[in-house]
Amino acid sequence: MVVAADGTLQEQMVRVRSLSNRDRLDVDYPDWMSAKHMSALEASSTDEVLAAVTLSEENGRVTVFEDGSYQDSERTDLGGRWRVDHSDVVVGESRRDDTDGLVTSGVGDDSVVAGGATEEPVTTHAQTDRLVDRLVGVAESLSMSFGRWDEQYVSGPSLYFVVVADANYDDYADPLGKNRWPTDTCGVATDDIESFVTAVEEVAFSCDGAVVVMVDGTIQGRMVRIRSPSATEIEQDEEFDYADWMGTKHLSAVEVSTRPEVPRAVTLSEEDGRVTVFQDGSYEDRTREELGGRWRVQ
Repeated sequence: MVVAADGTLQEQMVRVRSLSNRDRLDVDYPDWMSAKHMSALEASSTDEVLAAVTLSEENGRVTVFEDGSYQDSERTDLGGRWRVDHSDVVVGESRRDDTDGLVTSGVGDDSVVAGGATEEPVTTHAQTDRLVDRLVGVAESLSMSFGRWDEQYVSGPSLYFVVVADANYDDYADPLGKNRWPTDTCGVATDDIESFVTAVEEVAFSCDGAVVVMVDGTIQGRMVRIRSPSATEIEQDEEFDYADWMGTKHLSAVEVSTRPEVPRAVTLSEEDGRVTVFQDGSYEDRTREELGGRWRVQ
C-alpha cells in the first residue's frame, strides 16, 4: 500500500521490486523476516521512501523501517509512538498561549494525553520538509509578484523565517519591540494557505526581525532579533559560509542555522527578491530570475 507524504492513499496496491545487485544492502536480515519485511527494509533505504510499516500475519509483530534500519515490537510490546532514527530532531506537541502568542513544547513537561499516558516525542524530518516547502513557496510567490525591484529608493518585501524544534529559544533570540506576527490571521503556517499569504504580506512590508516557526507549523506571535553566537559557542574549527551579497539578515540566518535546534531558516531579500534557504551553516539561494522548483541545501 502506497501512502504519499501528505497522507494521500494510492488506490492501486503494488509489489515492491527488490534492489538490484549493485544497490543491494549489506545487512544481515533477522531470521524472523519474511519477504515482505525484507522488501520493506530495502525500500526504506531509497531516497524516495521516508518510511515503511508492516504488520506480520504470523504473530502480530509491528515493524517500522527507515533508512535501511528498523525497529520492531512484538504484540505484547505494542503501544506508544515510534521513532526509528533516534538522532532525528524531536519535539512534543506545541501549544499556543493566546495572551502573548508564545508556544510551549511538550518535551520535558508533564503533558498528559487520553488514558493518562505521557505524550511521547514525534519525528519531524518529513514534517520540517513540508513546512520549509510552504515557507519557500510563499516567499518566492511574494518576490515574483512585486514589480518594483528596479526602482531606486524602493525596498521590496522582506522575510526572515527561523524554524525551531524547541520553544525555549531565549538563549539566542530577543523580542523585537512591537513587531508581531498576526496570529489572529494565521497561527499555523501549514494550515490555510490564503490566511498564511495574507499574514506574510502584512509582515513583509511593515515589520522587522525574524518570524519563529515551530517544526509543526505553529507561529510565534513575537518577532525576534537573533543574537550572534558568542566566542564560547563557536567551535574552534567552525567556519561560516558567508557571501559578499549577504546583509545582516542573511549573516544571522547562516549563524543560527548551525544550532541543532534550528533545522532550517528561510529569507527573502528586500533588495533584489533573492530567496535563500539555510541549513547547518550552508545555504542555497536563488535570484528572482531563478525562482521555482525544488530546493536542496548542499
